[in-house]
Amino acid sequence: MAEPRPDLPRRLLPDAVFAALPPRLRQALAELSALEQRLRETAPAERAALLAGLPAGPLHDCTEGWPDALVVPPLPFATLGDLLAHAQRTWAPYAALTLAVLGHDDERARGYARAIAGALYLLTRLDHLRADCRAGLPYLAREDMARHRVTVGSLATGLPAPTLVDSQLERARRLLRAGSPLGRELRGRSGFALRLLILAADRWITAKRRSGLADPPPFSAFDWLVLAAHAVRHGWPRD
Repeated sequence: MAEPRPDLPRRLLPDAVFAALPPRLRQALAELSALEQRLRETAPAERAALLAGLPAGPLHDCTEGWPDALVVPPLPFATLGDLLAHAQRTWAPYAALTLAVLGHDDERARGYARAIAGALYLLTRLDHLRADCRAGLPYLAREDMARHRVTVGSLATGLPAPTLVDSQLERARRLLRAGSPLGRELRGRSGFALRLLILAADRWITAKRRSGLADPPPFSAFDWLVLAAHAVRHGWPRD
């Protein structure tokens, strides 16, 4: 079974900002997204062959080992470490491809990018937590569920779980903070877009703390103006 395709990062980046990214980056990301869809529609045993047939280049290089990451593992995860490793591995190809296309591909940048990808993955799964639990797919760690005394059934019904939600949000925020220097290292429109995405995710975390398992309200035009101003000047909100 293929893992559900999440959409939170795309919703956190305004269309106008995405459209302003360098054309070669938008094209590369579109090709990777199309490849991901093909992989999800391909039998697991045939996915490696599909990737092996890709021509040499960034798209080929960034997808090594990806098919395994797209398969839903036994859920919930045994440990928090398993959850975090899966979170960073699942979207790593998008991070790696972005760095390769922008010519900013070094080990430090990859570490920043993996942290950001992991944070966005955790937030996406939290955004879909109730639906995931109703489908019997809790993207959580068993040790976390025991610590916060929640069950798949209680989460599926929408029973409030404030301590669990807060712990997931705080993990995502720490990962965002760890990866945020990449937004300052990237230049031009790409750097601005990444800083805006990080800041929007951080603002979403604040809103999600208030809403719990319910959807937080959408950002207002004023919210976007404030975020854009911060993205131009900084890259991480001041405490």
